[in-house]
Amino acid sequence: MQQKRVTQTDRFYKVGFFVAASLFVLLTTAIIVFFIYLFAGSEEARLPATEQQGTSGDMLSIQLNRDQMNMLLADLTKSGEDVPFAFHLAEDGVYLTGEVNVFIGDVDLSMRFAPEVREDGSLLLKAEHLNAGALQISPAYALRIFSQLADLPEWVTIYPSEESVLLHPSEIKETLPYGLRFNKVDLAHDEIELGLVRSNSTADN
Repeated sequence: MQQKRVTQTDRFYKVGFFVAASLFVLLTTAIIVFFIYLFAGSEEARLPATEQQGTSGDMLSIQLNRDQMNMLLADLTKSGEDVPFAFHLAEDGVYLTGEVNVFIGDVDLSMRFAPEVREDGSLLLKAEHLNAGALQISPAYALRIFSQLADLPEWVTIYPSEESVLLHPSEIKETLPYGLRFNKVDLAHDEIELGLVRSNSTADN
């Protein structure tokens, strides 16, 4: 009788071991598949050099403060569906916040960037700080996840390996045939200047 109990106990532990091993294999496979999906594709694009675009001079100069710029950015990123990210200008930098769905579940990301106005009117954001909840990840890794899983508008380009985001407002389709360009971004003094331009090719028609 005692031998029979021992046999049943051994069988129970063997079944439990194989179930646990199978679950581990499935979990490992799922993680590998996720990372293959995440990093699949061609080599990451490099941050382009500034190029003078075919536009006329500023037709109009627009002076904004941070609150007004935040309202404009919120309107420009609206779509028919909920957008899983938002830009927000604060005194200490530009923040990109959003929620991405990864294997472990939804993760809230918050990144702070230092803004730099480029000669072509685009705004380069260089990552300075990252908050990803309990996750310990680098800004480059967070941006790579975000670029793969978030539906970004055409005027926002992420460069994970350079820990940068480039905003090129001249490519906002809703403003065509006009475009916007950044002329000045001084967050500490609450001064933002945008220029309204028109492409030379459109103006010549």
